[in-house]
Amino acid sequence: MFGAGGALVVIGLPVVETSPDHSLTAAGLFLQLAAALAIGVMMVPRPANERDWVATAWEALPLGVSVVTAAAAFQAVSQRAGNLSLVLVVAYLMVTAPRLRIRQHRWTYWWLGRAAATVLVLTAFHQLRAENGALFFAEAVVQPATVLLTVLALQLSLPLIAAARRRAPRYVLADAGAVLLVQLVCSATLAPGDSTDWQGTWAIGLVALCAAAASYFLRSEPGALWLAPAASVLLLALSGGGLLEVELILGVFAVYSTLMVVAEPQRIRKGWYFVAARVLTAALALVLSYDLTASPTVVSLTFAVVLAAQHAVRWIMRTRLTEVPFQQAAVWITLAGQALLPLAYIVGPGITTALGRDDDGGRWVVLLELLMLLASAVVARKLFIARGALYFGVYAVLFGVLALGPLVTFGGTFLVSPVLGHTGTAATLLLLAVLASFAGIMRRRRNVPVEDVEHWLWLVAAGLSGVIAVLISPPAEDWVLG
Repeated sequence: MFGAGGALVVIGLPVVETSPDHSLTAAGLFLQLAAALAIGVMMVPRPANERDWVATAWEALPLGVSVVTAAAAFQAVSQRAGNLSLVLVVAYLMVTAPRLRIRQHRWTYWWLGRAAATVLVLTAFHQLRAENGALFFAEAVVQPATVLLTVLALQLSLPLIAAARRRAPRYVLADAGAVLLVQLVCSATLAPGDSTDWQGTWAIGLVALCAAAASYFLRSEPGALWLAPAASVLLLALSGGGLLEVELILGVFAVYSTLMVVAEPQRIRKGWYFVAARVLTAALALVLSYDLTASPTVVSLTFAVVLAAQHAVRWIMRTRLTEVPFQQAAVWITLAGQALLPLAYIVGPGITTALGRDDDGGRWVVLLELLMLLASAVVARKLFIARGALYFGVYAVLFGVLALGPLVTFGGTFLVSPVLGHTGTAATLLLLAVLASFAGIMRRRRNVPVEDVEHWLWLVAAGLSGVIAVLISPPAEDWVLG
């Protein structure tokens, strides 16, 4: 009762005080706050279990008086007085929390202390700017959203450390989710725009790290696995297409997905994380190569090397990835990507020319990518038992013959002119048809067992070669088709 009466007196002091510096009000505020906090330190109950805990006035009084006196200090005295009152409140909450035995009780004080500390940082930053003007760092005016986002990132370490030590309270996922939500709002206000302002990039990278860390350390919490995907999508939208920001997002979540392949106990989820790691790594290589060179040729070759390297990584890690599902599916997806890459590159030079950019690629790029596809198809068939992978080899050979001919024109400085003419292209395709038919006949004569999916490989190769030869034969010499 006396505490409540004192709080009412504190509220009324600014009305009756005539001193311009409000010294009497300030003295009353701090005396009342100090007394309430001292009562809390001495009288807050510390039961051993939750059933013994009962809310008391001794616990409510310091909290209520803290709110009243801090608000009155800001409104009636000065910002400096308000910040000083918040310092006392934060100190009280941080000192009281470790002394409490019940985990949820203790974390309630941690949460209140973090909230009060966040308000204190923002009000102190406002006071600093009011007294000294704008604060510059790295040639940019530091924004309150940057300060708030950074403070929240530091605070997020508390629940994550508790989760790593298996001492997290209930609602820890809600704690992390609320922090990430506020950080995303801050990132939206700091969206990258001015190339000289580092704060948008800092916000994107820091929130990506926080989201990945929260998803990793809270992975045992229901729903935590959605934190990283949701944050990555929102951050990509907020990045505005900035290459550095996109690289940060892809890099952070690629590392996160790789770590989750090992940490995730569920087999299906482990497989999805494995797929995500491969996709994000390939995307990062693409964006990074374009950022460094702005060359479609370098981007295409980088993607080709990354896709081919994924086969090598799978072979090297074959004994450690036995528990990861979708291995065969990943092989087929990689081969499909390698098959589409030369087609995408052929379309690319037209787009590049339309944009007024020069590129030093050309025919040799397509041939090199097709050669890597052919080698990958053979490796997939022999080492990964991917039955049917040789059909991609047939595709690579036929596409390579067409790329050597005059049907597709290329720029660049190397292999600009076609290696084969119309006649040479058609004749080569007919020769391939004959060789494929001969291989099929010899296989049947030797009674070599063939799996069902590859039973008609020779016929497909011969048929496609012959059909394509007929279609492109009109410009060729008459003797080609007899």
